[in-house]
Amino acid sequence: MNYTFLNGYQDLAHGLAIYSPNVAFHYLFPSLLVETVTLYNASLADNNDAQMRTKAGEVLWHCAEIFTSLETRLGDYENYASTRVPQASFRTYLWAIVNSSREACRQWTKIVRDKNGNLEIVDVPKLLLPTSDIIRYLDLIAPQLNTTVRDIAEVNLARMAERKRTGKLATEETRSGL
Repeated sequence: MNYTFLNGYQDLAHGLAIYSPNVAFHYLFPSLLVETVTLYNASLADNNDAQMRTKAGEVLWHCAEIFTSLETRLGDYENYASTRVPQASFRTYLWAIVNSSREACRQWTKIVRDKNGNLEIVDVPKLLLPTSDIIRYLDLIAPQLNTTVRDIAEVNLARMAERKRTGKLATEETRSGL
């Protein structure tokens, strides 16, 4: 995967939808889990590649925002991802995406419970590992959807830019109350 492209995507994605830093994780982790389950559910319908690509874009956006909130470059995801990914079926990779998002959410929940949501440097890899695995699994399922992660990212950016242009995407001004 092109790491420079991922870093560029991260910057553009962050510019289109912004959560204030003090509440970002409280939105990002639960909604990442919802988006991954929705991606999995879309896979259950026949000939639903278009919806799956859209949902994969939403999942990728959440991962990019998590990396941004953790002050880490998306292109560095392989530094945090699991070192070994066994050959598996498309459905298994989809389950792995859901499981990784559940693990990221679980890690954040422990930080909230044990540290009142105060992130420490030792917590960052615990959040980046499952998030990085999601990106790796998206890269593995993309060919089954007749696309690439790059295409998924580009379509997602175009869709978000259109939503922002038509006023259907919150801006910094409308989110200032968060």
